[in-house]
Amino acid sequence: MNRTSERAFENAIEDVLLASGFQRHLSKEFDRENAIFPTVALKFIQTTQPKIWDKLELLHGEKRKNLNNRNSISRDGIQYVAEY
Repeated sequence: MNRTSERAFENAIEDVLLASGFQRHLSKEFDRENAIFPTVALKFIQTTQPKIWDKLELLHGEKRKNLNNRNSISRDGIQYVAEY
């Protein structure tokens, strides 16, 4: 008789997701307060909106790219990408 476990089930799901292109992230990288992976969200913005990102870099220089800042995320989505 085959015995199954919750861990085996979770591993099977994870294997399928990773094989489908999903990426593994550490739980410590997750911002629980804002329910977001800041580095993943930032990379997504940079990749999908390069022209807008370039404008933000010109305007804000090194002050940009901090999505851990409370002012950068709201319930309606990302308001600001720069830290002031």
